[in-house]
Amino acid sequence: MQVPMDPASKTTQPPSSFVDGLNFNSVLESPVFAGGLGLAALGSAAALARRGAIQGVRLLRRQLLVNVEISKNDASYKWLLAYLSRPREAQGFLATRLTRIRQLSVKTTTRSFVPGKAGEENLGHAHFSLVPGYGSHIVRHAPGVYIMVEREKSSTAEMATGEPHETMTLTTLWAHRHVFEEIFGDAHSMMARATEGKTVVYTVRGFNWEQLGEPRRKRPLGSVILDEGVKEGIVGDVKDFIARQEWYAERGIPYRRGYLLFGPPGGGKSSFIHALAGELNFAIATINLSERGMADDKLAMMMQKLPTRTIVLLEDADAAFVNRKQKDGDGYSGSTVTFSGLLNALDGLSAGEERIAFLTTNHIERLDPALIRPGRVDMIVRIGEASRFQAGEMFSRFYGDVDEDGSGKERFLKKLDALGLFDEKVQRRTSAAAIQGLFLFHKNDMEGAIAMAEVLGQWSAAKQALAGVATETKTVLPFILKDLPNIHADASELLSLDKDLPPLKSEDCPRHDKAIVKVVNEDTLNAALSMMAFDNLKATGKDQVTRVAVLNLASDTSPGGGWLNGAMAQEEALCYRSSLSLSLHKKYYPWGPLQGVYTRDVVIIRSSTDNGHKLLAPNIPASDLPVVSVLSVAAIRRPKVSDAQVLGSGGSRKVFAGREDRELTKKKMRLILRMASLRAHDRLVLGALGCGAFRNPVEEVADLWKEVLEEAEFGGGWWREMVFAVFDRKNEGNFEVFETVLGGLKI
Repeated sequence: MQVPMDPASKTTQPPSSFVDGLNFNSVLESPVFAGGLGLAALGSAAALARRGAIQGVRLLRRQLLVNVEISKNDASYKWLLAYLSRPREAQGFLATRLTRIRQLSVKTTTRSFVPGKAGEENLGHAHFSLVPGYGSHIVRHAPGVYIMVEREKSSTAEMATGEPHETMTLTTLWAHRHVFEEIFGDAHSMMARATEGKTVVYTVRGFNWEQLGEPRRKRPLGSVILDEGVKEGIVGDVKDFIARQEWYAERGIPYRRGYLLFGPPGGGKSSFIHALAGELNFAIATINLSERGMADDKLAMMMQKLPTRTIVLLEDADAAFVNRKQKDGDGYSGSTVTFSGLLNALDGLSAGEERIAFLTTNHIERLDPALIRPGRVDMIVRIGEASRFQAGEMFSRFYGDVDEDGSGKERFLKKLDALGLFDEKVQRRTSAAAIQGLFLFHKNDMEGAIAMAEVLGQWSAAKQALAGVATETKTVLPFILKDLPNIHADASELLSLDKDLPPLKSEDCPRHDKAIVKVVNEDTLNAALSMMAFDNLKATGKDQVTRVAVLNLASDTSPGGGWLNGAMAQEEALCYRSSLSLSLHKKYYPWGPLQGVYTRDVVIIRSSTDNGHKLLAPNIPASDLPVVSVLSVAAIRRPKVSDAQVLGSGGSRKVFAGREDRELTKKKMRLILRMASLRAHDRLVLGALGCGAFRNPVEEVADLWKEVLEEAEFGGGWWREMVFAVFDRKNEGNFEVFETVLGGLKI
């Protein structure tokens, strides 16, 4: 008998386990789960297979292939690019399709632009070569031998040059590994053929030697004419040194030799070294000790890494240690080569072997005796003013084909004798460069050269006359200045960018109406006098508030440059005509790359060169003599330049080879403008900043002036008047360039 249960007493039993709760069996039996599990298994298997395949390919690659990696810093990098860009012989259809390069880079080589010509007339002055671009390419080296070329550019850049890292990797079958030696050998031979009959010039680029431009045609040794026996003595000594390598080794003597060539400019020092390198089939490696970034360890490294069969050239050794006193605005002090560092690089433990070094200087008296002692400099030779022997030999070289009996040469030499150019008592001199310039002007006119020989004497006499003007200026200045008690001609300041001359503040701007830049082809002081006379014909500049400030393109190593010796650059012209030299104190020299001298009171006491440098006093009372202020700043001394293609013209123009020189020039321009503004000058006479004797690229300097003048710091109306005095006495085109770029610019 069943007893009915009370519904309230009925309870539910919990599952015996969590699995039972999930009904796991039903999950396993689910087709969805089974399908997912299968897919997961297949995916895992595929991943394992892929990984295995990759590892297998890598293993197979290691076993079957061989590769070689070449860095851009290695000399062979450029050889290989040139080698791979050469035309290839005809191949079969399949090989042609397989090795077709679709990604190319272009390398352009230009000659100097021909002024006044464009378009098709200049096409012959540029050469274009197509080289494999970045990426992977396949080339055929020989029938059945293929090579993969992978050219890669890194996203990181080299600290020294700012250029990205580049590598090239060549890959081929292990069985064909011998082709690498063949390729490198062929590339080197191709490079050697390309430079045959030419001289390669290297320059420092970062921490490596880099070829400077295209190889130059060798200069025949006979084309450089020095005084009798000088050239033969040096050449004989160098050749004897080259032939005695074993002799040096047997005696434990370091195998290196040093030469110092000194003398006035224009004697042929650099030309002789170029010709000597061609005679010996050597390259030339130039080192600028004042270069930004040069330091003792870098100098030692570069001397040890010299390319083989290379002459190392250190020009203007007397100027090697300028720019040591003041850091740049960015905290960088330019070159930090010490004197002891240079000595060690020449003959210390860090000095390299198998080296021929040439030092040149115009001022041997400025060199420390330790630098030119035996062991560092083994042979010292003066290459001076032109001698009678040189003048005769140069005449024969230019006109020997028409002067068969030598009568023309004798007439020419007699004229030079009459001018006293070879007479020690007369003390007149001329240079080989001046004689060559005369002959070049009369290339096909021997009689014209003889008739114009007097200009050599006039040039020499003019230099003597200018030296006399300098002496007279120094003599009369004290007598003139004693009548000007409020003029402090010897007072000046050595000022540094940022430290003494911080950025201009817009709230201090006088808010003048925009000034229109004028460019004039005249002397700096004449331009200043014209600016003063425009306001008032009797203006003298005594009022410091309205005084004109002029730019002195100064030497940073010697007060007044060469004015005491009759030199005639822009700074010398200022010193001949004014009291400027009194404020250029020796304690300032050498000054740093971003320093300059400010002189408040500079009295003009003479007329211009074209007017005979006549003294203005006593015809003009001392109280009425014009007064200007002078901003003395040095341009970069002979920077490295290169050719840059001018878009749309097919030609090229000169530019700074390194961006650091470009930026340094802009900083110098800011130094000039801040110096003027912070000393309350709103009327300026500026200049070309190094486009003369210092050989800065004129087009780029003009462009940089425009860039700086248009910077926000100098906008808003800081100046009432601004004139660029670009005195182009030799018609070299500098005035036209500045007029085109800056004339009419509103600032």
